[in-house]
Amino acid sequence: MNPTQGGWLIPLSLLVAMALSIARLPGAPPEWVGWLRPDWALALFFYWTLATPGRTGMISAWLAGFLFDALHGGSYPFGLHGAGFAFTVFATSALRVRLQMYNLLQQAGVLAGLALAVHLFQALVRFVALDVEFSGFLPLSALATMLVYPLLATVLRSPVERFAR
Repeated sequence: MNPTQGGWLIPLSLLVAMALSIARLPGAPPEWVGWLRPDWALALFFYWTLATPGRTGMISAWLAGFLFDALHGGSYPFGLHGAGFAFTVFATSALRVRLQMYNLLQQAGVLAGLALAVHLFQALVRFVALDVEFSGFLPLSALATMLVYPLLATVLRSPVERFAR
């Protein structure tokens, strides 16, 4: 990726997503507040696959997922985030032509479905591998991801139009 042609946008946005994924709220909030945290990286991979299809792929998503697993320590089996990110990139690539015709709200709805599928898969794997119980608040993260996507896409649209194409 050439930095003079916007090659820094994707790695920089993923670094910000990493920071947001491990940031903690001050004090001791109730458990359900943690479920309102959007999955920034999933939304970014969805966006980057739509906006610049040749620059993000399943391998880069899987490798970024390893970094996210390392950041989260032992709370996720190694490779679980990567599987979710790679699935998101695969599904978005397969539906890219159709998704590009959708408006931001429709794209956010599709992202919510993908995020819910990824979170359910991750919860199932964590239940089997780590004996972590399911939570009734699981859909809230997908809903939060859906709500932040239009803002994320709007903020990133200008730099993408300037550099990435």
